[in-house]
Amino acid sequence: MKKYNEKENRLKLAIPFSGIEELQDYKNGIMGVLRQIKINKSNQELINHIRSVYKLLGYLVEEEESLSRDKTSISDNKAPK
Repeated sequence: MKKYNEKENRLKLAIPFSGIEELQDYKNGIMGVLRQIKINKSNQELINHIRSVYKLLGYLVEEEESLSRDKTSISDNKAPK
């Protein structure tokens, strides 16, 4: 899904997921692929691509942390049974 934010003049890509577990699967999949890559310092194009993937991974980690905080605050605010 894509969304245009006029205020920031940016196009945002929304990744649908069913919950934090699926988000963690995406994150772990990307990290698993990155662990397999052998970097040749002279291949600047590959290095730039890897930087872009790490930037994307950073967004996933931020979202995961946000969901974890939301889940914790929701469970902390539940009425006692």
